[in-house]
Amino acid sequence: MAWTEYNIHGEQMRYGMMQAASTEDIAEAIKKANKSYLKKIMARWKDKRQYVDIWMIVNKDREVIARLNSEEAGDVLDINGLVKEAIQTRTQLTSTGIISSGVLEREGVAFQKQFIVPVISSALTDEYKRPGGNIEENALAFVVVTPVHENSRVAGAIITADIMNNDDYIPNAVADKMPGLITTVAMDGLRITTNLKDSKGRSANGTILANSAIS
Repeated sequence: MAWTEYNIHGEQMRYGMMQAASTEDIAEAIKKANKSYLKKIMARWKDKRQYVDIWMIVNKDREVIARLNSEEAGDVLDINGLVKEAIQTRTQLTSTGIISSGVLEREGVAFQKQFIVPVISSALTDEYKRPGGNIEENALAFVVVTPVHENSRVAGAIITADIMNNDDYIPNAVADKMPGLITTVAMDGLRITTNLKDSKGRSANGTILANSAIS
């Protein structure tokens, strides 16, 4: 059940973007690097899928033509090798992946801030020792990369991502079906979203798992 809830948004992105990528006007806009048109199209898609945080369209060389969240463009996009592999294999790919703080920065400062997770250390003697400082600036996301075909060639790709940092959708969706069930999504031992509460009734987001749990 937990996996079903986890995959719901990913499946919606997958099928929606597969349909969108098959239209000739998208391929033509990518070919002409028509940034304004592609931003309008992505805004239309966003209206129907509010939970999708990142929308980007790249050309066949992985250069960003348009982002929905900012005017930044021209950088070569790489999310754990997923974009390159999707374009090379001409296959739609989905993956849970780490989106770096550098990629998030290009989406805008306000956008990036909402996904930062402060790290809260505890008195646990068995606390997992994770690298990094007092904040987590990278993000864990469900990513879908959909190649856009022009005849037999790949013109570019549509990238969508549902970021899990500070998003309580999955824990709440699971708990709604099984009341009392505690659900946590962790990234390298750090709780980035959870319905677990601490002794004072506050969210345990940002706390670190026990080393024994990681093992």
